Amino acid sequence: MTGPDIGTMWDPEIDNHGGTVDNPGGTIIREAYQLHQLDDLPRCEWLVKRHIFRDQISCWYGPPGSHKSFLIFDMALHIAHGWDWHGDRVPKAAGVLYIAAEGASGFRDRRVAWEKHHGAPIGETLPFVLITRPVGMLKTEEGARSIVATAKEWERGFNVPIGLIVLDTLSQCSVGGDGNSDKDMGEYLSRCGLVRQLTGAHILSVHHAGKNAASGPRGSSVIAGNVDTLVYIGPPLAREGATITGTTDKARRLWLDKQKSGPDGWGRAFAPLSVHIGQDEDGEDVWSFVTVASDEAVTTKEADKKARGPARELTGYAKKALDALVDILAKHGTRHAGADGIPANAQTVPIEKWRQEFYDRTGPNDQGEQRRKEFTRAVHTLMERGEAVARYHGNKGNGTAWRTGQ
Repeated sequence: MTGPDIGTMWDPEIDNHGGTVDNPGGTIIREAYQLHQLDDLPRCEWLVKRHIFRDQISCWYGPPGSHKSFLIFDMALHIAHGWDWHGDRVPKAAGVLYIAAEGASGFRDRRVAWEKHHGAPIGETLPFVLITRPVGMLKTEEGARSIVATAKEWERGFNVPIGLIVLDTLSQCSVGGDGNSDKDMGEYLSRCGLVRQLTGAHILSVHHAGKNAASGPRGSSVIAGNVDTLVYIGPPLAREGATITGTTDKARRLWLDKQKSGPDGWGRAFAPLSVHIGQDEDGEDVWSFVTVASDEAVTTKEADKKARGPARELTGYAKKALDALVDILAKHGTRHAGADGIPANAQTVPIEKWRQEFYDRTGPNDQGEQRRKEFTRAVHTLMERGEAVARYHGNKGNGTAWRTGQ
């Protein structure tokens, strides 16, 4: 059977007619496909591997003092730079629109701390925009459409589209509504869906945990039930099948409660790190925080396997890259003190040395740009498999590499 042509299914001649058997009226839904046509639809595209996709909606929740905004700010800056985030690939840079609805005064200190920690001054070319007031998402579509218009205006000056829009927090962007009301929270998510539909960006809401954080975000269950991704951030909590060891008061946990299009039921650990950013007008020291990877809390092997997928034997360039890393670590590896997301005592090596060792092994037939791409793809494969981590510093391929599970 041959279905109607997708591009010509809508017939304005019958749109406004009264309903009959042959002519029911209404507009034909054009987003209708036979199953063989689904191959022509775009696949889900990662914004940050294992964490969030473009063109979806998520809620990241946690109790007060969990540094969730610091962690999300860090992730957003990595997305804007196109840098891998704590070992997980950012496939390509994307613009960020961050709505600091609880106030923007502290974000200057966060930015300075991030710049000092990463050694990467943030200039006017970085595609990151901070909105310094709440944007109401209830009652009318005005707030949602204002976000879309603002995103479109700013991305005209960027060389990348806006890929992430953060609403920090859900409560401040839904003032006048009832967080326990299914109707109000459904309306809020509907507005998020409108922004997603018109921008193609990932829409991330920062929210508070309920009184019992293990039970999910505060308020209506519509939130957890209708987002594509649900992420807990905070002190380690007991989760089904998960064992947490070696935790301290500073340890925080990112846990994937729900992931519609990818693996969930896994977690990673991070900790706040104090950074001295200068002195105030009275000559007193001023500090802020950045978030760094931590090995304080661990997930179960089962959860990690679920997150990374079934094991497959390494072949081709990925195997050559792993062999090159093992050998170069043995020859030139140094123990790291532990900073910038690199575990303490990890045996590390500059990525440039690893790259050159890989080039030496692949032979003279692989040259130039093609050889560089082969190394990049091999590194991504090893990172996705959990075999190695490449921590890049900037966009010129410089950085640090190490094997996982040392």
